[in-house]
Amino acid sequence: MANIFLKVDSKFMVSEVDNPSSVVDEFNGIGGKGLNVTVTPADGQSRVGFDLTNEIVVSGSMIAKVVGKYIEVDCQAVFKLSPRPQFNELILDPQSKWSLDYLQFLESDGSIGGAYPVSGLEITIREFKNRFGVDCQERTSVLPVVTSLNQNDLS
Repeated sequence: MANIFLKVDSKFMVSEVDNPSSVVDEFNGIGGKGLNVTVTPADGQSRVGFDLTNEIVVSGSMIAKVVGKYIEVDCQAVFKLSPRPQFNELILDPQSKWSLDYLQFLESDGSIGGAYPVSGLEITIREFKNRFGVDCQERTSVLPVVTSLNQNDLS
Protein backbone atom coordinates (compact mmCIF):
# COMPACT_ATOMS: atom_id res chain seq x y z
CA MET A 1 0.00 0.00 0.00
CA ALA A 2 1.60 3.26 -1.15
CA ASN A 3 1.58 6.35 1.00
CA ILE A 4 0.21 9.58 -0.39
CA PHE A 5 1.08 12.96 1.08
CA LEU A 6 -1.51 15.70 1.32
CA LYS A 7 -0.68 19.34 2.07
CA VAL A 8 -3.24 21.69 3.64
CA ASP A 9 -2.41 25.37 3.99
CA SER A 10 -5.56 27.01 5.31
CA LYS A 11 -7.03 28.98 8.19
CA PHE A 12 -10.78 29.00 8.86
CA MET A 13 -13.50 29.19 11.51
CA VAL A 14 -15.89 26.44 12.55
CA SER A 15 -18.94 26.46 14.78
CA GLU A 16 -22.16 24.68 15.60
CA VAL A 17 -24.71 26.15 13.21
CA ASP A 18 -27.66 26.29 15.62
CA ASN A 19 -25.82 27.19 18.83
CA PRO A 20 -22.29 28.59 18.38
CA SER A 21 -21.69 29.11 22.09
CA SER A 22 -22.28 25.41 22.84
CA VAL A 23 -19.23 24.45 20.76
CA VAL A 24 -17.03 26.97 22.55
CA ASP A 25 -18.31 25.81 25.94
CA GLU A 26 -17.64 22.14 25.13
CA PHE A 27 -14.37 22.45 23.15
CA ASN A 28 -11.49 20.73 24.92
CA GLY A 29 -8.89 20.53 22.16
CA ILE A 30 -8.47 18.43 19.05
CA GLY A 31 -6.94 15.52 20.95
CA GLY A 32 -7.00 12.41 18.74
CA LYS A 33 -9.58 13.95 16.47
CA GLY A 34 -9.23 16.32 13.55
CA LEU A 35 -10.59 17.33 10.18
CA ASN A 36 -13.11 15.09 8.46
CA VAL A 37 -12.56 15.65 4.73
CA THR A 38 -13.99 14.23 1.52
CA VAL A 39 -12.47 13.92 -1.95
CA THR A 40 -14.83 13.82 -4.94
CA PRO A 41 -13.86 13.19 -8.57
CA ALA A 42 -14.50 15.90 -11.16
CA ASP A 43 -17.63 14.08 -12.37
CA GLY A 44 -19.01 14.14 -8.80
CA GLN A 45 -20.20 10.55 -8.96
CA SER A 46 -18.48 9.07 -5.90
CA ARG A 47 -16.59 10.20 -2.85
CA VAL A 48 -14.10 8.98 -0.27
CA GLY A 49 -13.64 10.35 3.24
CA PHE A 50 -10.58 10.70 5.47
CA ASP A 51 -9.84 11.92 8.98
CA LEU A 52 -6.85 14.27 9.07
CA THR A 53 -5.49 14.02 12.61
CA ASN A 54 -2.35 15.26 14.33
CA GLU A 55 -1.19 11.64 14.48
CA ILE A 56 -0.65 11.58 10.69
CA VAL A 57 0.99 15.01 10.40
CA VAL A 58 4.53 14.53 9.05
CA SER A 59 5.44 18.22 8.97
CA GLY A 60 3.83 21.47 10.03
CA SER A 61 0.95 21.76 12.48
CA MET A 62 -2.80 21.75 12.91
CA ILE A 63 -3.96 23.97 15.77
CA ALA A 64 -7.47 24.81 16.93
CA LYS A 65 -8.34 27.47 19.50
CA VAL A 66 -11.41 29.33 20.70
CA VAL A 67 -11.80 32.83 19.24
CA GLY A 68 -14.98 34.53 20.41
CA LYS A 69 -17.93 32.23 19.70
CA TYR A 70 -16.00 30.22 17.09
CA ILE A 71 -13.17 27.73 16.91
CA GLU A 72 -10.32 28.90 14.69
CA VAL A 73 -8.44 26.16 12.87
CA ASP A 74 -4.98 26.96 11.54
CA CYS A 75 -3.77 24.04 9.45
CA GLN A 76 -0.33 24.39 7.85
CA ALA A 77 0.51 20.71 7.60
CA VAL A 78 1.49 17.78 5.43
CA PHE A 79 -0.43 14.59 6.24
CA LYS A 80 0.57 11.01 5.38
CA LEU A 81 -2.36 9.00 4.02
CA SER A 82 -2.37 5.23 3.49
CA PRO A 83 -5.43 4.77 1.27
CA ARG A 84 -6.62 1.60 -0.41
CA PRO A 85 -4.93 1.30 -3.82
CA GLN A 86 -8.20 1.77 -5.74
CA PHE A 87 -8.42 5.35 -4.38
CA ASN A 88 -4.87 6.48 -5.32
CA GLU A 89 -5.85 7.84 -8.74
CA LEU A 90 -8.75 9.83 -7.27
CA ILE A 91 -6.58 11.29 -4.49
CA LEU A 92 -3.73 12.24 -6.81
CA ASP A 93 -5.95 13.70 -9.56
CA PRO A 94 -5.59 17.53 -9.49
CA GLN A 95 -9.16 17.78 -10.85
CA SER A 96 -10.60 16.06 -7.76
CA LYS A 97 -12.40 18.33 -5.31
CA TRP A 98 -11.56 18.26 -1.61
CA SER A 99 -14.07 19.50 0.95
CA LEU A 100 -14.09 19.93 4.70
CA ASP A 101 -17.08 18.20 6.23
CA TYR A 102 -16.46 19.09 9.90
CA LEU A 103 -13.94 19.36 12.71
CA GLN A 104 -14.11 16.53 15.24
CA PHE A 105 -12.95 17.44 18.73
CA LEU A 106 -12.98 16.24 22.30
CA GLU A 107 -15.70 17.71 24.48
CA SER A 108 -15.09 18.54 28.12
CA ASP A 109 -16.96 15.36 29.18
CA GLY A 110 -14.73 13.17 26.98
CA SER A 111 -17.30 12.63 24.22
CA ILE A 112 -16.76 13.59 20.57
CA GLY A 113 -18.20 16.83 19.24
CA GLY A 114 -18.37 18.32 15.78
CA ALA A 115 -18.27 21.81 14.33
CA TYR A 116 -18.85 22.95 10.77
CA PRO A 117 -17.09 25.56 8.59
CA VAL A 118 -18.58 29.06 8.84
CA SER A 119 -15.89 31.28 7.29
CA GLY A 120 -12.48 31.24 5.65
CA LEU A 121 -13.26 28.57 3.01
CA GLU A 122 -14.92 28.90 -0.38
CA ILE A 123 -18.47 27.52 -0.41
CA THR A 124 -19.75 25.72 -3.51
CA ILE A 125 -22.90 23.84 -4.39
CA ARG A 126 -22.32 20.30 -5.64
CA GLU A 127 -25.06 18.90 -7.85
CA PHE A 128 -25.39 15.14 -8.24
CA LYS A 129 -27.85 12.30 -8.63
CA ASN A 130 -28.36 10.10 -5.60
CA ARG A 131 -28.48 6.32 -5.85
CA PHE A 132 -32.18 6.51 -6.74
CA GLY A 133 -31.50 8.87 -9.68
CA VAL A 134 -32.94 11.93 -7.93
CA ASP A 135 -31.22 15.28 -8.57
CA CYS A 136 -29.65 16.58 -5.34
CA GLN A 137 -27.62 19.57 -4.20
CA GLU A 138 -25.08 19.72 -1.40
CA ARG A 139 -23.30 22.72 0.09
CA THR A 140 -19.57 22.01 0.39
CA SER A 141 -16.67 23.92 1.91
CA VAL A 142 -13.75 23.70 -0.50
CA LEU A 143 -10.50 22.77 1.22
CA PRO A 144 -7.47 23.69 -0.90
CA VAL A 145 -5.02 20.78 -0.90
CA VAL A 146 -2.07 19.50 -2.91
CA THR A 147 -1.25 15.79 -3.09
CA SER A 148 1.85 13.85 -4.10
CA LEU A 149 3.50 10.46 -3.80
CA ASN A 150 6.65 12.26 -2.60
CA GLN A 151 6.60 14.40 0.53
CA ASN A 152 9.50 16.53 -0.81
CA ASP A 153 7.30 17.68 -3.72
CA LEU A 154 5.08 19.51 -1.22
CA SER A 155 7.75 21.72 0.41
